[in-house]
Amino acid sequence: MSDPDVLRDRLLEVSPFDRHYGLEIVECGDELVRGRVPVREHVTQPTGIVHGGVYASIAEGLASVGTNHGVAAEGKLALGMSNQCAFLRPVGSGTIHATARRRHRPVGDGLARM
Repeated sequence: MSDPDVLRDRLLEVSPFDRHYGLEIVECGDELVRGRVPVREHVTQPTGIVHGGVYASIAEGLASVGTNHGVAAEGKLALGMSNQCAFLRPVGSGTIHATARRRHRPVGDGLARM
């Protein structure tokens, strides 16, 4: 396998960082990516709730895997540029379930919104 092929295959999986905090991809397709993260002590703040950076990381991870899944067949790759998170309620136990949906697919090179 050539270096570009190895890179492309790696971009279709969760990154080493995503594995570190526990991101698991449950479903991945052209339009939708679902993932989950078990709440463990190392992803929480001193107050016992999940650290906000974990949510941002989940968003980045799901969007990156999903976008790469959508463009890999064309020989392209995608990297996250920004994300924005809003918190509705704190989570301190259980599992975080997250979904990323494609909102826009550019023609040619451009920005995809997840």
